[in-house]
Amino acid sequence: QPLSNPYLLRYLAARAIPLPVASAYCSEVLFQNMNRTYYAIGFANDALGWEIRNMYFKGCIAPKAITTISKATDVLQIFEGFMDFLSWQTLNPSSTCDTIVLNSLALLPRIQEKIKSYKQVESFLDNDDAGRKSFEVLKQFCPSIIDGSIRYRTHKDLNEWLVSQSKVQENQPSLPTTKRGIRR
Repeated sequence: QPLSNPYLLRYLAARAIPLPVASAYCSEVLFQNMNRTYYAIGFANDALGWEIRNMYFKGCIAPKAITTISKATDVLQIFEGFMDFLSWQTLNPSSTCDTIVLNSLALLPRIQEKIKSYKQVESFLDNDDAGRKSFEVLKQFCPSIIDGSIRYRTHKDLNEWLVSQSKVQENQPSLPTTKRGIRR
């Protein structure tokens, strides 16, 4: 169903993801486990499964798979998870690149053939050991790949950088307003 749960909306706001961006790619997913009903933000994958997360949980409703978003271009962007993809969409709402969201670094080998047909490939993996090792694997598949993580090199990932930028803007003092009109 469409995203409407106030807790999920607050979670998106805390992650600096605007509702219109999230709504374009995500749904609210209700699921049961041990006879309890839970809700999460759901991001569909290519195998008709769901990547799900809320403020307390990050997981998957099987089957696990990558997510591809095709816009019929020869430029590909690769993201580690869907929050980083949504962060990119927040920062670049008019982006027209094809996208692969890995949804897990373990799925990296599945994209080897897919990336060969692109003129330009850029990755946005996390700035941690796993992300750096995965980028080296991607370089073996595609030697000309661009490392997009240098844009947020002082942060763990693209979403953490986005959140830090939104907090900087919140803390900026507003400019004093000047009165207009005739002085008496």
